[in-house]
Amino acid sequence: MYLGTQFAARTDSDYETFKQLGVNNINGFPDTPHQNWTIENLNQYREKVESYDLKLDMVQLPLSSKDIDSRVKSGEFYNILTGVSPERDYEIERICKIIEMCSKAGIPAVKYNLNIIGIPRTESESGRGGAKLSTFRWDKADHDAKDTYAGKVSEDV
Repeated sequence: MYLGTQFAARTDSDYETFKQLGVNNINGFPDTPHQNWTIENLNQYREKVESYDLKLDMVQLPLSSKDIDSRVKSGEFYNILTGVSPERDYEIERICKIIEMCSKAGIPAVKYNLNIIGIPRTESESGRGGAKLSTFRWDKADHDAKDTYAGKVSEDV
């Protein structure tokens, strides 16, 4: 069994807790905003993770699974999906640069979560042990919701 998390460490003590729980490898979230990532601070972040006897397997690219309207408002990497150039080309180049910096900093992989419509959800449900579960139930979805940026998205798509 492998243990992991999709959330960033809130404090340095979270790294200690990861290790205590049997986690050996993590997907990391550097402390520095991605606009300021450099080979040097990515390397420092990897060394920090390793100082807790953890291996930094990858970092999250700053690509979002928020809906396109939210990204337009935040100004973050939405042109990659819309195809609007020259902004699209700049954003692709920036992602390529981040990948190169990660490689040079000894971070072997990157991951991303990217889609144009966001992550549709219906009301959360309770799971085992009372855990709150993110949920999507087609029969509970708002079928009269406005079209997404991608147009009409049906249950068959």
